Amino acid sequence: MIRVLTVLLITILIGAQNVSAEQVERMKIGVLSKRGTDITYQRWSDTANYLSKSIPQYQFEIIPLGFQEIEPAVRRDGSIFY
Repeated sequence: MIRVLTVLLITILIGAQNVSAEQVERMKIGVLSKRGTDITYQRWSDTANYLSKSIPQYQFEIIPLGFQEIEPAVRRDGSIFY
């Protein structure tokens, strides 16, 4: 179980579906939050901002997840890669 959680440190979760061609699609980036939500946002917000600027058709959002939240989030929302 711990090995699975370690592999899932960063998981991009499928965001909301595109409502119209003019809107950008939201992509959620699930991040293992070992040191709290604030520190997770501090450490990962630059990555989400960079990806959003580099891939303008998507808006990336950081989602801090605890150990017990990762596996259910992947099962519920799916993922692109681990």
